Amino acid sequence: MTADTSNGGITLKDVGTPVTADTSNGTIDVVLDDAATGPVRLDSSNARIELAVGSAFGGELIADTSNGKVTVDLGTEAAQVSTNKRGNEAKVVFAASGQRSVVDTSNGSIRISRREK
Repeated sequence: MTADTSNGGITLKDVGTPVTADTSNGTIDVVLDDAATGPVRLDSSNARIELAVGSAFGGELIADTSNGKVTVDLGTEAAQVSTNKRGNEAKVVFAASGQRSVVDTSNGSIRISRREK
């Protein structure tokens, strides 16, 4: 699935992968379906991004913002998470193998979480 806009937000719910979403002045909210394995590429220039992944999601995910914080809240699910000291970059390696995913914004926060069941 591909979604592209400028000056507006993107909301995708219960979608499979791959997903690419790009906007210049709007939020991005993506909830993957439980079977989605990746990859995702989410890019915004002036807003927050939220990504909720299911149990099948795998691979490496890089999240980066220049002016904001990256929050990774995966509960008790197995994943290795590393962040930098400023809290604006995170690398998440999921237990399941998969392709590399990227979440990037320049002026906003990023939240990576598990989808609610």
